[in-house]
Amino acid sequence: MTADLVTGIDSFLWVGPNGFVSHSQNPYIPNVSAANAGVYSLYLIDNGCSGPAVTTTVTIFPALSVYAGADTIIWCGTFATLTATVTGGSGSFLYDWSPNVLLTNPHEQNTSTISLNCSVLFIVTVTDSITQCKNTDTVCVIMYCSPPTLFVSAQPDTICTGDSVTLDVTNGCYQPYSYTWSSTPGNFHSTLSNFIVNPVVTTTYTVTATDGFYTNTSSVVVTVTSSLMEYLISSDTMCLSGTTTTISTNGSDTGVYYILYKNGVVLGPPLAGTGSALSWDMLSSGVYYMEAYDSTGLPCGNYFSNTLVIGHHPLVVLGNDTTVCNVFTLTLVGPPGLGYSYTWLRLPDDTLGQSQYLYLDYSTSGLGQYYYTLHVSDSNQCFGADTIGVNFQICPSVHEYGAHFTEVFPNPASTYIEIKTEINHITDIEIINMQGVVVLISPLSSKIDISHLSPGFYILRFSDGTRQYHKKFVKNRF
Repeated sequence: MTADLVTGIDSFLWVGPNGFVSHSQNPYIPNVSAANAGVYSLYLIDNGCSGPAVTTTVTIFPALSVYAGADTIIWCGTFATLTATVTGGSGSFLYDWSPNVLLTNPHEQNTSTISLNCSVLFIVTVTDSITQCKNTDTVCVIMYCSPPTLFVSAQPDTICTGDSVTLDVTNGCYQPYSYTWSSTPGNFHSTLSNFIVNPVVTTTYTVTATDGFYTNTSSVVVTVTSSLMEYLISSDTMCLSGTTTTISTNGSDTGVYYILYKNGVVLGPPLAGTGSALSWDMLSSGVYYMEAYDSTGLPCGNYFSNTLVIGHHPLVVLGNDTTVCNVFTLTLVGPPGLGYSYTWLRLPDDTLGQSQYLYLDYSTSGLGQYYYTLHVSDSNQCFGADTIGVNFQICPSVHEYGAHFTEVFPNPASTYIEIKTEINHITDIEIINMQGVVVLISPLSSKIDISHLSPGFYILRFSDGTRQYHKKFVKNRF
């Protein structure tokens, strides 16, 4: 009960049936019963004086009770009449039957079903239009017809090991059937209609449903893919001799989708597993790894993919076989590269060093033909090799006559040399290799281009018109 706010009032006094007294402006009566019905009077007190009473009448209706009738049995393809009986309340009610699609008039107290083909549980909700109190009851229309039709689903029906599946069964009707689940393999049991399972192998789940008269059985298969470790990239390194290559999985699972990444970027759309190997073509150097997803788009919980590094074999070129005079040395140079490792061998099996450079001369090798091999490997274990033949011979002596009057710089050199000399009247400069062949004739100038010459030792030969002079220099690869 509520009293509107009145100014200048010191206190309130409520009196009513069943000995009710309250000094609250808005008193609350819990757990009301018929004894609380009647006239309630409110006295407003100001400075100890009370004015005339204000009254209100409280009507209490009996509690609302709903009965939808006894469960009924009908033949398949016939209909049933449903009646809601209400006691208590104000006498003014609203009715709502469900499922309403199976009823001719779901908002009437008395209604009929349409022609039914399976058992149905109907619910009626009654609302008192005066008090807004509600109550419900149910009635089951049981069908003498045929076993219930079962719809069993697994979402998803193909998973990776460690993932979950939601199993669900419905019967095509509205009757709450009783269910019993089992599995093969395994000892799984459940009486629920919807639940989550985590099979570790491919499993058949079977459910038996009964409505008290008929039973039916159905099943669903959940496919669990094999451990994806064996299906993803198995090698760690692949070395290219050309520019591209093809990589393949060891296999694939149906219902699983495979994505290949290069340097962290997805390469094209996912490939669906077929049960056989999957391949990606035209792959260049880079870092690759793979991910696998089930049919719902979730990553498989236990997949594993090695990181595959595709690199190139180091290109090793030592040049053509050569002859070296016994008075000179020869420097063999391997290719430069970040993380390169070098191993020099003199065939058949002498290990000579692990530097980029190998220095050879007659005193350490002796006269004759020898073959030298360089093995180069990078940090990805890609490797390359080349072999060169070197013939050490006794050559006519070559003296650096007048060398103290002449300076060649830079020495060693890779692209050009400059000659500074105190000798006058020099005409042409000849450059001679270790085989005694003149490989370049150039006039004396500030710079002489030697970039096209092969790495090795060379002799400068020049004349002042009276005598010849010689000076050694080294041509580097870079």
